[in-house]
Amino acid sequence: MDKHTKRYMFEHFNHFSEGINLGEMMDYIKQGGDSSYLSSAIHSEFTGVEKDFLQNKLLDEMYKRRGKHENLQRL
Repeated sequence: MDKHTKRYMFEHFNHFSEGINLGEMMDYIKQGGDSSYLSSAIHSEFTGVEKDFLQNKLLDEMYKRRGKHENLQRL
């Protein structure tokens, strides 16, 4: 992970040195945060089951956010 991404992750997720805090990651996505940084961090820092789990959680939140956005547009 490059220094910029690592610094960004540290600024947004206080527990980066202990790993990505899943709750903070989800809150950030729910508030409209940029998921590309999270995705690249997950891919570079995790492997196997952990990577799959975090990536799936990230995708779930992105789909939920997109669904809410589409529902608001229909009103």
